[in-house]
Amino acid sequence: IENNITINWQCETRVDLLTENTLELMKKAGCSSIWLGIESFDDDVLVKNQKNYSKAQLIKLLDILRDKDISYSAFIMFGMYGETVKSLNFTVDTLIKNKVKTSKSFIQCIPRPGTQLYMKLSDSIRKKVTHFWQIESLKNEFLEGVSQKDIDAVRERLISSR
Repeated sequence: IENNITINWQCETRVDLLTENTLELMKKAGCSSIWLGIESFDDDVLVKNQKNYSKAQLIKLLDILRDKDISYSAFIMFGMYGETVKSLNFTVDTLIKNKVKTSKSFIQCIPRPGTQLYMKLSDSIRKKVTHFWQIESLKNEFLEGVSQKDIDAVRERLISSR
């Protein structure tokens, strides 16, 4: 910014790292687009997964992005720890109602080795994964009260709303 260098760039980031001031600086520095991770609009799910932001903060951030005319595209993750059918539907309803711009990346949560979520798995389950390519087998480990069918249904509802 100080040297008046014009570079058009984009980034991936998390909701809890963005403030209005940071977004203003990013725009001045040439940021044209942000890829944003959105796991849920349900506060209970956000707290259980230690996302460090609330539904209210997320909606405020989306309003700021619109006001500042900063393009964004949201990655959506379903099946987080503590997810329920109600929270899944609430998230999709909120995405649709607020016309959140989404990428085509609607993925299912898979605990990755080394993460806090992975450490919530039992030792016996963690020992089954000896290679990174096996982590796909962990994608349903936290689905309590939510089925793969439920996740597929909300994913399809979100896709069809676009």
